Amino acid sequence: MSTLTLLPLIRVSDGVQTDEDWQLSIAFYLDDGVTPVPLSGLSFTLSVGVFATLSTSSGQIVVTGPTNNLLVITALATQKASWPQGVFPITLAATDGSATRDLFASSTLSIGSGQVASVSLLVAPDSVPRSVAAVIPAALAAALQALQPTALAAGLAGLTSPQLAVLTQSIFGALPVQSGSGAPVPSGQAFINSSGYVVIAQ
Repeated sequence: MSTLTLLPLIRVSDGVQTDEDWQLSIAFYLDDGVTPVPLSGLSFTLSVGVFATLSTSSGQIVVTGPTNNLLVITALATQKASWPQGVFPITLAATDGSATRDLFASSTLSIGSGQVASVSLLVAPDSVPRSVAAVIPAALAAALQALQPTALAAGLAGLTSPQLAVLTQSIFGALPVQSGSGAPVPSGQAFINSSGYVVIAQ
């Protein structure tokens, strides 16, 4: 399954001297900051201004790391010898073969002046739960099965804050809690990790 929709939109600022190799490494996690987002099966293309393009097909962008969540972008000094000096926009696009997503916004590379790379989150990943587990009475289950999504949404909207709190606590109380390093549920199911966040097993 593609993890393209789990990737966030970020702002990157970096710099490199003209006679140095440029390397930018970014690790991707869910918004809990713990669960890695594997990049396997995705292809990446990075543009520097209008004069350079780096890509996975050219070998200048690679996916690596124990969980394949680390993206490493490299331009050797010899490859960038013709790049002009100045501050230029950089864009990064990811594709899974059927959809494409831009990952960099308002991002820049300063050529001719080295600096420490900075990355800031602009839009969190679409970590929408794909499933939720909760024990509910059979009568309530039958009622929920009979409702259409719009009717269900209207019913939830009619609940008071205390009622919503009880429902939320019941759902969270039914989720397994991580006790070791591995997920306590199969892939695609929700659990509460060791940091107290609700996440989806990958």
